[in-house]
Amino acid sequence: DDIYNFQGVANPHSVANIQPGEAVLDIGSGLGIDSFLAMRDSGADVQMHPSEDGGTLLRPVVVGVDLAESEVNHATKRAVERGYRVPQRIQFIRGDVEKLDEAFSKKNL
Repeated sequence: DDIYNFQGVANPHSVANIQPGEAVLDIGSGLGIDSFLAMRDSGADVQMHPSEDGGTLLRPVVVGVDLAESEVNHATKRAVERGYRVPQRIQFIRGDVEKLDEAFSKKNL
């Protein structure tokens, strides 16, 4: 499914070095392919992770932002179909990358 939806701008995962427990912001998330990979790398697709100090449990989350409402809707649908915890662990929101504060305030992030 992903290969047919790939929009091929770049491969951010080759340089991102996402670690378990990290929160990830996917700007220009499109259909969510990079967000789904970020879920895997951050561990947002599984249970909580212990912090480095061994005390706090981290709840990794991935947020995808895209200008097109149709992309946001499609990515959200795909996340639900994959059984991901929407919106607790992954969510897609409509927003302009130059006005992220507005997008986040609308979703109370």
